[in-house]
Amino acid sequence: MDYGTISWEARSNKQNGDGTFDYGAFQFNENTYLWLTGRTNAAVDSPVIQYEMFKLLWNNGKGWKHWNASKKCWSQWLTINDEGRALWR
Repeated sequence: MDYGTISWEARSNKQNGDGTFDYGAFQFNENTYLWLTGRTNAAVDSPVIQYEMFKLLWNNGKGWKHWNASKKCWSQWLTINDEGRALWR
């Protein structure tokens, strides 16, 4: 994946410990996307559907834990407040 750009078909370069990969602009884990949509990975869906699934999981900043594994990367731009909600710095 080329960090700093958005690709709706992107797949992470590293395999997760459980053998899955992360796909799409929001880097959905294969198992999470299957649970959400019944489809194998985000790369098979349009940008609109990927964004709708992101909003569903994100839950107005409360759903950041779905992306906890990449927190080291996105915490440059977001912080977690006392209510457990992710906010722009």
